[in-house]
Amino acid sequence: MDNMNVSGKNIQTEIEKVTRLEKEGYIVTTSKAILVFDYYQDPDHKLEKQLKEHRHQPVIFFVTSYGDNVAAHGVNKPKHEHELPRYEREELDPDADKKHLGGHRRDEDDHFNHDIFNLAQDRDRIYVMSDDIAAKAIRTDVTVAWIHAGNELDRLPAGIIVKALPTNLQAISFLVTMPNGETIYYAGTDPKPLPEGVTPTLSLPE
Repeated sequence: MDNMNVSGKNIQTEIEKVTRLEKEGYIVTTSKAILVFDYYQDPDHKLEKQLKEHRHQPVIFFVTSYGDNVAAHGVNKPKHEHELPRYEREELDPDADKKHLGGHRRDEDDHFNHDIFNLAQDRDRIYVMSDDIAAKAIRTDVTVAWIHAGNELDRLPAGIIVKALPTNLQAISFLVTMPNGETIYYAGTDPKPLPEGVTPTLSLPE
């Protein structure tokens, strides 16, 4: 890993590789964990390759939004977003989106694909998800940390911290802080300007 300057200090970077996925998705491979932002499709199996190369690293999936179906199913979120239990939920209703959108399924939203729950099953994984996503869209056997603009989560794997920032839409953006102080900003869709004084080490889209 290369050295770089963060907040006036010369440190060893933890960011190893940035991989572009379909639509607005990205994989950021670090020395501590694999970060996956807005996974949509991966026809070239780029994530699978990263998982094979880093077999012992946890994976954190970040989802900025589920588009316009926020009120679809009676959202039932935890009271304390910073707690990371395995939530008890109703089973995934495969026709939930179809019922909400007048008979048209919404499996292929640009930000949220149910396939993420089938990925990285051989290791620790957690899903950091915008709280506009209906709870019934989530499987019962995965660890989810709900988050909305202004929230910060500091109990993620490998000592990683994430803060949700507002956008001009219903979605959020993510500011991820690595243990060494490096920051990764995933803007998502139509972000607002970053707070004064915030200069990310890596900004996505690049």
